[in-house]
Amino acid sequence: MGRFIKDTTVKVGLVGVREDTAKKLIERFTTVSANDPGTFKVVQLKDLGAAKTALTKNNVNAICIALESFGIDESVGFVADVRVTYPLVPFCLVGTREFLDKLPGFHEAWKIKFSHYYKLASDDGDDDFDENAGVLRDLFVADSVKCRVLGNYETTPGAVVRIRAPRPYGFWVLVAVAFLSAVAGGAVGPLVERLWPAAASDTSHSREAAQQGTGADRQGPHSDQPR
Repeated sequence: MGRFIKDTTVKVGLVGVREDTAKKLIERFTTVSANDPGTFKVVQLKDLGAAKTALTKNNVNAICIALESFGIDESVGFVADVRVTYPLVPFCLVGTREFLDKLPGFHEAWKIKFSHYYKLASDDGDDDFDENAGVLRDLFVADSVKCRVLGNYETTPGAVVRIRAPRPYGFWVLVAVAFLSAVAGGAVGPLVERLWPAAASDTSHSREAAQQGTGADRQGPHSDQPR
């Protein structure tokens, strides 16, 4: 995993981001210290057409977009198209804190959808902005590593997203993830009963015997049970 983190390259497209904010983001993304894994390249994109071209040419694999720089219909149309065509590309919404909190003019459904996106307030103080931009940097690295480890999404408009695991260990990664998810959801017991019914039956009988024994113990010396 360390090799994936070290070797990952994140190519961020700043779409419609103001020049002063873009300058701070570029400085934070590209200034590397011992605590900043991965390599970052940043491209400033003035309009959505340039962003689509950059995605098509694989010049960017992450997007920071200032929605308020574009019309509502234009911006949501761009986001919807990218989510279908390039589902691996993570988004961060950049703008003033008030705009990001309220998203004025956007449909309620889009407000709910955008509540799950990364957000970066451009009007925070320098220290807060730098700290939050550093967190965003780490999140972009994590997204890139996750995609490399778990494989590639293959999707077409309206189709189910499928994951193709890399070899030789990708299959076991997915098995481990599935098992941990089952543990968290309490699904391991039913899964064991389905895969090994004999073992599950023995376990069930043992559980019933233990419960009966517990019941007998509770009745104590005055029980009517035969001795």
